[in-house]
Amino acid sequence: MRVGLSSGSFSPSPYLSRTFHFGLQRVLDVARAWAEAYIFQATMDRFNVAEYFVDRHLDEGRGDHLAILCDEEQLTYRQIGELVNRAANALGELGLRKDDRVLILLPDSPAFVAAFWGAIKLGAVAVPVNTLLSLDEWEFVLRTAALAAWWFTIA
Repeated sequence: MRVGLSSGSFSPSPYLSRTFHFGLQRVLDVARAWAEAYIFQATMDRFNVAEYFVDRHLDEGRGDHLAILCDEEQLTYRQIGELVNRAANALGELGLRKDDRVLILLPDSPAFVAAFWGAIKLGAVAVPVNTLLSLDEWEFVLRTAALAAWWFTIA
């Protein structure tokens, strides 16, 4: 180690320099990871995937474009957005809140799209279930899913 008033003033050994650098780098890495996790969590608290998959199309001017073709029924992104909002409002009026689980037993249809994205837009957890489950499988789902509501159709 050199200590003096000339050209380097202080020059620690290469080992000490590496140790300090790695120690400082570790502190910086931990601080960066914490900041990224904090920002990610803050973003996730505000981010709603239904807004991305439904509302984004309206915001980007595709409201009148065809979104769903189901048998003879054709729905635009605007119509889907309206159905999703109605479903979210209906679930909210029933008292459902963020993180409540909503079982959805519907065939592939605009009603399924509305129920699924409506539950998510409300902040609830959509639990879509296969319409071809056996009675034993139904019993398992009903016992373990901790459901707050059901959304189903009888066909």
